[in-house]
Amino acid sequence: MAAPASGCVRTAQPPVVQLGSALDCARRELAERVAGKSICTGQDDELFFEAGLHPKRADALCAGCDVREDCFRLAVIDEAVSIVRNRGSVQRDVVGVRGGRTSKARRPHVTVLVRQLRTRSPGASA
Repeated sequence: MAAPASGCVRTAQPPVVQLGSALDCARRELAERVAGKSICTGQDDELFFEAGLHPKRADALCAGCDVREDCFRLAVIDEAVSIVRNRGSVQRDVVGVRGGRTSKARRPHVTVLVRQLRTRSPGASA
């Protein structure tokens, strides 16, 4: 496999979880692709963190966004890493609507990644 164009290399992470070069690289590349290109750029953040937001409304917020799937993938990574690093709690800035899905709708994907991270990260228990 060739090195990505972004020049991803393994970087030091806080001791609670080591992401590993593949996940670090994927996260950086997704962040680069999404940055400034999403239709939500410049919109009021509170719109995306509304309590009890219905999934259909979340879907509508991101309808037509060119980077929607990348945003979803980035959200899953960010949320899973936040859970592992914070020993079960998640930071507010990684929840809400991202990639057209609520945090609840992303939960099955996040759960799988959290399990994988905890398996590979000694000392990252619940």
